[in-house]
Amino acid sequence: MIRGVNLGGWLVLERYIKPSLFTVPVCFDKDRHDPDVCANDINDPYPEDQWTLTSVFNNKDDAREYLKDHWANFVKEDDIARIKKAGLGHVRIPVGHWIMGDISPDEPYVDGEWGDFVRVARLCRKHGIQVWVDLHTAPGSQNGFDNSGRTRATPTGEGWSGNPENVDRTVKAVREIAEGIKEEGLEDVVTGFGVLNEPFKAQNEAQVKDFDDRAYRAVREVLGGGTTVYIADMFDAGRFNGFWDDEEHENTVLDSHYYHVSVGLKRMIGEWSVSFDTLVCTKLDDVMDSYREGGEVLEFDRKIGEKRKKFLRNFAEAQMVAWESQDTGVSVGWFYWNFKMEGGAFAEWDYLRGVEEGWMPTLRVEEKAKNAFGRCEDIIFRTDDSMDIVHEFPPPDSVAPDWQAVEADDDVVVSHGQSLLPNGTGEQGDGLILGFLSLVVFLLLGLAIVRKFCVRYFGGAGGRGEYQRVGDVGGVGEGL
Repeated sequence: MIRGVNLGGWLVLERYIKPSLFTVPVCFDKDRHDPDVCANDINDPYPEDQWTLTSVFNNKDDAREYLKDHWANFVKEDDIARIKKAGLGHVRIPVGHWIMGDISPDEPYVDGEWGDFVRVARLCRKHGIQVWVDLHTAPGSQNGFDNSGRTRATPTGEGWSGNPENVDRTVKAVREIAEGIKEEGLEDVVTGFGVLNEPFKAQNEAQVKDFDDRAYRAVREVLGGGTTVYIADMFDAGRFNGFWDDEEHENTVLDSHYYHVSVGLKRMIGEWSVSFDTLVCTKLDDVMDSYREGGEVLEFDRKIGEKRKKFLRNFAEAQMVAWESQDTGVSVGWFYWNFKMEGGAFAEWDYLRGVEEGWMPTLRVEEKAKNAFGRCEDIIFRTDDSMDIVHEFPPPDSVAPDWQAVEADDDVVVSHGQSLLPNGTGEQGDGLILGFLSLVVFLLLGLAIVRKFCVRYFGGAGGRGEYQRVGDVGGVGEGL
C-alpha cells in the first residue's frame, strides 16, 4: 500500500504554497526595485504562475539565480526525515517539462533544478522512501491551470494536445527525464513515473491516450518494467475502462484526483487534502495584498482550534479508509497534497504540520486504515457536526447562487448519520464511508468542495476557477 505526500510547490511553483516567492522583492518593493534586474514596473500585480514569475526578470540568468535558493532549501533532509517519521513510504515529485533544458525561445522558463531533484532522490534513498516523479507541465499547457506552469484565461488543453509539436516535446521530456534517472543510478529509488499531470477533460481523448501510449513506451524503453507508470484520468475515470487492460501494460496505474471510481487499471489517489471551507484563490488574493501592503502577512501565524483539529482528523481518517478500501478499486494507495505550506492561511494542506499538531493521523506500515480508524459508522458517530468549527471563506452569500449550498436529500445527511444504525433506513457496510464524506459536503460546507485551486474539474462538475456545484457531488461516492 502506497502512503505518501506530494512535494508540491518546489520544482513546479504554485503560489498558494509559498506566496512569498511570488513577491520577488527586488522587483515589487519600491525601496528595493532594481530596473537592471526586473522587467516589470513596481505597480504591476504579483506573478500568478511560473511563466509570469520568470517573465518578471530581464534575463534568464537573473531568474535562475532567484530560484536557486528556493530549489536548494524548500526541501531539505529534515523534511524527508519527518516524512519518514510520519510513517510514509513515498513522495510524489512534480517536475516541469523544462527540467532537462528543453526550453523554446518563446518560453521564459529556466532550468537548473535537476541537481536538486537528484539530491532529494538520494536523501529519499537514505531514509527509505520511494520517489514517484510526476511530469506536471507540458508545452502549451495541458489544462490551463497554474500547476501546468502557465495559467490560461479559461481551462483548456488545446494549446498542448492541439499542437503536435508540443505533444512531441512532452514525449521527449518524459524520455529525457527517464534517461537522467538512469544516468544518475536512481532506478532503485525512483520507482514510479507519471507521464503527465491532469490533462484537461475537454480535449481529444484519443490524442491524450495516444500520448499516454507513446510516453509509456519511452519510460519502458529506458527504465524497463520495474518502474510503475501512472497516467491521469482526465477527470473522468470511466473513459479509461478497459484501457491498458492487458499483459503488455503490466505495472501501470490510473491516477485520480477526485472521488469517482471505475474499473480497468488499478487506481491511486494522487492528490487529496482535508481543506474543506476555504476557496483558495479568493483568500490567496488577500494574502498577496498583505505582502504588498507590508507589515503582518495575513494569518501567517494562524492557529487551529482543538475542536476543528478533531474534525480534521476524522475527515482525514475517513478519506484514508476510503482510499484504501479494496472494494472501491483504489488498491494502490494515495499521496496527500501537500507536504508543507508557508504560513498558516492554508494550513489544512500542510501534512507535516498536521502530524505535529495531531490532526493528521499516522499509520504503521503493516496497519490497515480500517483496522486503525474503524468503519464508516465508527467515524461518523465520533464526529461532532457542529457548524461552529466552520469558517467559510468567502462568505457563501458573496458568491453566485449557483455555487452555494443546496438542500441535501441524502439519508445519511438528513438523519445526521442515524440512518446507519440498525434501526435506521440505511444499510451498514464498508461502502458507507460515502455517508461520512457526504455529511462533510452537505452539513459542513456552505460552499462547495474546494480543491487546491478554483478551476478544478471533476467529471461533469466545475472546480478550478469556480466552485464545484454541491448538487453535483451526488456522484462523489459512486462506487465507494
